[in-house]
Amino acid sequence: MKCSKNLLLLLFVFSFSNLFSQQDTLIFKDGSELIGKIQSMQAGGLAIETALSDDDLIIKWYEVSEIYTVNKYLITLDTGEILHTLISTASFDKSKMVVLREGKPAFINGEHIITINPGEDEFFERISVSVDGGLTVTKANNLRQFTMRSNVGYIAPSWDTYASFDAVLSAQDSIADTKRNEINAGFNYTIYGRFYGLVQINFLQSEELKLQLRSNPKLGLGYHLIRSNAMFLNLVGGASYNNEVYTAAAEPDRESSEAFMGLGLNIFNLGSLGILSNLTAFKGITDSDRRRVDFKIDFKYDFPYNLYLKFGYTHNFDNKPALDASENDYVFQTTVGWEL
Repeated sequence: MKCSKNLLLLLFVFSFSNLFSQQDTLIFKDGSELIGKIQSMQAGGLAIETALSDDDLIIKWYEVSEIYTVNKYLITLDTGEILHTLISTASFDKSKMVVLREGKPAFINGEHIITINPGEDEFFERISVSVDGGLTVTKANNLRQFTMRSNVGYIAPSWDTYASFDAVLSAQDSIADTKRNEINAGFNYTIYGRFYGLVQINFLQSEELKLQLRSNPKLGLGYHLIRSNAMFLNLVGGASYNNEVYTAAAEPDRESSEAFMGLGLNIFNLGSLGILSNLTAFKGITDSDRRRVDFKIDFKYDFPYNLYLKFGYTHNFDNKPALDASENDYVFQTTVGWEL
């Protein structure tokens, strides 16, 4: 019996010590301390699992004064370098962090750490999902407008992939229903440092542009002009193939090749507010007189419990549209959503 009690005590101590060993420690600028297991750090937000909440707590990276991990993580530096390492604040200089580079200690500033991901391939800790929607109903002409937006993404050490879907449907008495649907998907792969290759595809349906479907795959190269804990600014360029099917029977379908160049901006160090914007310009190769511009900007305000409010504006310009179609198509969207 005594042997059994000792064995149970030993198992309890081992289990407790193993649980304790999984705990990372964060110390904030006001001296308060938080213990848990870091899940990830993206766009300046550090997610940590604790016993204090059923959901992960999201901490702004700039609020962390000291960090001590007992788990190894994959960290990405603003130079593009990826390290598999423990992280701890240097005892002699709190502005420095000790990491492992090729098995040897190295000292870096925390502001140079852009992302933190699990050291093991834990799928659900690297995936992001958001869904939001909005509804407008007015008595006049019985107007009803529904808008929905969704995004899904996955981040690995040297690559990431994403997909998004935007839909707007309007119905009104005595007027034909109008719709605008857009799907975007892409894959980015780090080549060296701040350079990365990209493959993207866009599908667009627009009543205003008389587009039954535009398919626009792109292949190109990107460069991180700015990659910090406050913002990302990316420059991209490459070639695309444009295939368009129109709703107007008198308008023949068109195919063309294009060159494109674009800028992507992501600002996330504004407290609860975030700004995401993309601008892409297309110049015709087989149709040299044609020019197109796609622009999108979102303002997102975060609330507790992973809820958010989003204001978005999307604009498409085409200097050679279909017959009787407008050169411009735009949409404003106000939605409420939830993200994982």
